[in-house]
Amino acid sequence: MPHLLVDTNLRLLQGRLQSLDDTAYFDTRITNYVRALRDIIPQLLSASPPIANELKHFVARQIWLATEFVAGSTMRLQPYEAIYGLKCATREWLKQEPLIVTALIQEPNFYFQGVHPTFRKLAQEGLGVTDEIVQIRLPEIYRQKPLYSIALYHELGHFIDTTYKVTETVLALAPGISLPGVSGPPAPVDAQMRFNHLREYFADLFAACYCGRAIKQFLEGIAPDAAASTSHPESYHRYQAIEALVSSKAHGVVTAFNQALTARRLPTLNLRYRPVEVSGPFKAIRPVKIGSIEEVHGILGSAWEFLDSAADQAQDPWNRMAPGEVERVVNDLVEKSIRNWMIREKWHASTSS
Repeated sequence: MPHLLVDTNLRLLQGRLQSLDDTAYFDTRITNYVRALRDIIPQLLSASPPIANELKHFVARQIWLATEFVAGSTMRLQPYEAIYGLKCATREWLKQEPLIVTALIQEPNFYFQGVHPTFRKLAQEGLGVTDEIVQIRLPEIYRQKPLYSIALYHELGHFIDTTYKVTETVLALAPGISLPGVSGPPAPVDAQMRFNHLREYFADLFAACYCGRAIKQFLEGIAPDAAASTSHPESYHRYQAIEALVSSKAHGVVTAFNQALTARRLPTLNLRYRPVEVSGPFKAIRPVKIGSIEEVHGILGSAWEFLDSAADQAQDPWNRMAPGEVERVVNDLVEKSIRNWMIREKWHASTSS
């Protein structure tokens, strides 16, 4: 039998998954997922009659992709305080809390990576993987920067949109919907561009439901004054939609999404966070005592505002720190504040049971 690279890749992936099986995760369901991925490989290699190479290549690619996300989700790597906020956000949208896995990348971008429908069906029916898998890529340098995890809410918005076909529902209910910058003369209406722009608006608005204006501040920092492209609206129009939602002002895009969400019997776009008074504790370099899930989300926006005022280093204790140190300290305080809430939540859950 000739050497087949796909078989070699599968054996290498099996070894990688074996090492990942011996690794600790915050979510123990990831271990079960790793074992399910590992168990399918011997079946691919020893099936009788042999599996068609085309199918073997497809499954191998999907296992490789899944392994990338699992590898980035170990306790040592996953930004769990940020992921915790996402898990809290899913409770209103999904019947079962999904399994959120992360891959760390070396570029200043965030991506939601959907699981291929065919592979999802295989995992559910053949491997017994009952959890919905949410795959998100994020910059490794932001791993311990919870303030920049705000972008993860945007990526979760893409997952919710894809799961419930929210954008498709908008276009079914209002096929001629007018979007800033891509509708009406003199430019012709590009159907794919309209679809892509709607998806980005929904992800922005979903993030704003949990983070408020902080998602706008993050976008202003990572993609300032970006022009419209086939995939994304112009930054200015994105900011306008976010501001409308946060300020409870009328906006055609927000209205269209809420009509679609209502038609799908889903929650509508509204604010789900509570601002947190961080000034006193943070000035004393102490974490804040968070009192609710709404404050888990709300501390992100509150800390963004605090960082804006502290970064000029005009007051004590910030004027005694080196440039850039203020950002590190504020991010650390946010991380500790969320972690302390998580510990108290687990403690109360264990004592009540």
